[in-house]
Amino acid sequence: MAGEAKLVWHTTATTCISQTATVSDTYVVGGDTEFDNSVLCYPLAQATFDVPDTLGAAPTAGKTIDLFMLRGDIDGTDDSTYRSYGVLTNTSAVTATEGMEYLGSFVLYATDERQRHAIVISLTGVKKAKFYIKNSSGTTLTYSSNPITVKILPFTFGAA
Repeated sequence: MAGEAKLVWHTTATTCISQTATVSDTYVVGGDTEFDNSVLCYPLAQATFDVPDTLGAAPTAGKTIDLFMLRGDIDGTDDSTYRSYGVLTNTSAVTATEGMEYLGSFVLYATDERQRHAIVISLTGVKKAKFYIKNSSGTTLTYSSNPITVKILPFTFGAA
């Protein structure tokens, strides 16, 4: 039917986190690539988490990898949260998420094999952002040859 809403996807996803190191339980990593939403201003996005190599051990079913965001370009200046957090790796030994906005959680299966999960997040009012994950799985995310990634694919609604 004419006039129905349909999803309109951006042409490509942005890899915002590409972690090439093991991620210990409770650690926060990310901030690799700034996501720029300032031109097309998409209100929503699909965030996809992928740990292509095995986990240290199978997590308990229902444990999570939590997604956080730091907004950038809030008032047209270099935002202080970017300077204080920057790029975090497992060697940064950061476990706190103060100042970060919680966006949602990727719920894990009870398997130590590859896990890929997607959630929908809000980008309403977000011009630029850096993304971070907190490992709340109870086990280690193992890196051997393929990076642990989070990709952001924005979308909106349009007329059919």
